[in-house]
Amino acid sequence: MVKNFGDFKFTLPDFKFVAPRDATFVCTDFKTKAEADLLAKAINRRNQEVTEAKKQESAMQQKYDAVLDIIKNDPAAPKNLDSEKMADMIMNAANETGVNPIIIASIAKQETHFKQNVPTGNGSGIMQLTTISIKDMYLRPQIYDKQMKQLYKKYGSWEKIAAAKRKNPSLNLGNFGEMLYKYGNVNNLRAAMRKDPQLNLKLGAYLFKAKLNAAGGDTHKALVNYNGSPHKFAYAKSVMGYINESDCDNKFEAITA
Repeated sequence: MVKNFGDFKFTLPDFKFVAPRDATFVCTDFKTKAEADLLAKAINRRNQEVTEAKKQESAMQQKYDAVLDIIKNDPAAPKNLDSEKMADMIMNAANETGVNPIIIASIAKQETHFKQNVPTGNGSGIMQLTTISIKDMYLRPQIYDKQMKQLYKKYGSWEKIAAAKRKNPSLNLGNFGEMLYKYGNVNNLRAAMRKDPQLNLKLGAYLFKAKLNAAGGDTHKALVNYNGSPHKFAYAKSVMGYINESDCDNKFEAITA
């Protein structure tokens, strides 16, 4: 079963029958009580899976609503902004990278107020990614993604990983690696992320995640390093304010997956 939050999809386990946890089965099809008990355990286990999935759905819905509120309550956001579409893109970026969508939305609000085409000196797009950051993703892909970390240990560089992929197209690079491979080089990826807001949001989320890992899970420190300007501490304080206002369950986590 698939629940839709706009274009963002969240999959729940399919199920047809829910039985009480202490259900007792009496059926002539069972040759032994052990067989009946085995089915009862299987149903109970499935019920637990469904219950957990529903909890995840509820948490995801809360985060989606919080992201939507951040966007809609930003007075500096474009008047013609499609808030639901922007929320969907943020949720997609969060789903791929594991970064809390509330963080992504808060960074986007602080950086550009959800504007893709913003003339600035260094950064580009909603998440204001710099050329230096894009270069670093090709130079050190292992710090941005677990799959890349494993492949980097084996091959030693992005160039060798890409060569292995060309030789063996079935080689699994993971989402981040496939993105680097698709665009091929810094110039192509930089040009694409300037035009594509979804790609820009994903790259920004990967960049924040790398900063968070380097900061040992300290969200404030990661935000300081994400910005890197002379105003980085004021920047981090402002973003943390948006996060704290929007943390719907008061159990804030920077990484959700």
